[in-house]
Order: sequence, then C-alpha cells, then structure tokens
Amino acid sequence: MPKPVSFLKNHYFFLSIVLFASCADKNNNKIQEALRNSLETSSEIIEMSSISTLNDLEEKKYNFVTQDRAEIWFAKAHLIKKFSEIRFDFIEKKKRKQKLNRNDIKEVFENLIEYKKEILGRDSTLREQFYNQFGFINKYKSLILVDTNSNSLSIQKGLSNQLITSILNGLQTEIRKIEYRTILFCNNRVGMLDESGLFESYSAIIGQNTNILKPGGILEIKAGIGAFSKAALPIITFNGKRIELNQEGYSLYKRVVPKKPGKYLVPVKINFFDQGVGKDVVLERIVEYTVIEPCNN
Repeated sequence: MPKPVSFLKNHYFFLSIVLFASCADKNNNKIQEALRNSLETSSEIIEMSSISTLNDLEEKKYNFVTQDRAEIWFAKAHLIKKFSEIRFDFIEKKKRKQKLNRNDIKEVFENLIEYKKEILGRDSTLREQFYNQFGFINKYKSLILVDTNSNSLSIQKGLSNQLITSILNGLQTEIRKIEYRTILFCNNRVGMLDESGLFESYSAIIGQNTNILKPGGILEIKAGIGAFSKAALPIITFNGKRIELNQEGYSLYKRVVPKKPGKYLVPVKINFFDQGVGKDVVLERIVEYTVIEPCNN
C-alpha cells in the first residue's frame, strides 16, 4: 500500500508562501503555478493511498476471520470516500470560474463545515480521534476572508484569482489527507496483517464436548482466542478459576458434573489485548449444560 508520509505532514508551510506572493509583484505567476502543481500532485498521491486502503478493507469482507467487522467499517469508509469526493469536486468547480467572488469562497467553507459533520458523524470513535483535525478550515479561511467571526466577510485585498485558486488547492489536499487518515483508521479497526501475514484481529472461541450429560459425567470446555497471532496473550477463567493455555493455544476446563439432574451454567471470562483496536478487551460467555436422569434398563 502506498504510504504518502511526506505528503501527510502539515501543509501549512505553504501558507507563508501564499502570503508572500500576495505582497510580491505580479511576476511570480510561475511560483504560484509550481505551488499549485505540487499541491495537485500531493492530492493525487494521497488519493491513491486512500483507494488502496479502501480496497484492502473491502477484501477483508470476504475473509471469515474479519468479515463481520469489515462489513461495518467498509460501509463507513465507503461513505467517507463518497463525502470526500463531493466536497473535493465542489471546490474543483469553483476553481474553474474565471473570477471568484465572496459568495463563492463562503460556499466553499460552508461546504467544509458540512464535510466535518459528515465525517465525524459516522462513528463516535471517528469523532473522538479526528475532532481536532479540522483546524485547517479556519486557518485557510483567514487567508482569504477578513472578519471571519462577523457576518460581513470580504476577500483580502491584493489576492489575485490565481492566488485564491492556489489556496483552494491546499484545501483539496487537506480533504485528501482527512480522507486517507479516516479510511486508514476504519481499516485498522478491522485488523491488520502482521509481518508473518497473520491477522491481528480476534474473537472468542468457546466449545464444549456436549451439553447433555448423565449424572457424574465429564464436562469439557475449551476456550481460546480465534486469532492468527501469538500477541493476544489471553487470560482465561472458568467459574472464576484461571486455567493456563496448553501448547495448542487454548485452555481446557474439565469437571465432574453434579449428580442432580437439571440445567447448569459455567461462566467463562477471557481477557486479552486486541491489536486490532489497540486496547485490552474482556469477553464473557456463559456455557450451559444439562444433566439428565439416567435411563433405567
């Protein structure tokens, strides 16, 4: 997957170039054109990474280990891509105008505010992770418009249409950065492949030899983590008693069942570190079995 690390660094260094250009003489058109081309190239490279990551996430929908999570997070990522395209294209249409006016610029930033709501509204974890990454909106806005906190906004004096277009290119790059980061976040929530090609995503696997036993019969319960990784390090307890993993990677609980017929429950608790979400997880399950009256011959 392409990793546009250099392009994902903060782009605000270019803001000082824009301000300088607005004060310099008009013979710096070549500088502005080079800047615009650089930003457009950045956007294209970042988008390639977004598409690659989205495709990777879609593939996980067809793997039984990751299918359930992938279907949820692919739907979110797909919407993020859709919203990003809409906002990116809106700015692109504005750039094609021969003369941008105050209303055009206001509409651009109103669209970006809506974009922020759309992205953060997909999921509470997305909101928590990316809420503070939309500060670029006001920073760019202050470059073009004066009195940004009032109702009477006007374009900064001395800004040429070409210079405003360069700033809009910067906004498009910011959209691509948000798009890539959020889609990558969605992909990581499903689970990643480690260096050995094994999935770092987990689910509890609990099985029993039978759920119907005769009095004095032997109940066996196996519990572990359905993870193709040794990094899970689960701690497993049955009825509050910890049982270590065996060499095959699961805990085996055995007990003689009561002689009295009836339904019985065994609580199973698994603590492990889920690298897919980057935190400790506790899973609790109840294993049920029934002791029946023996047949009288």
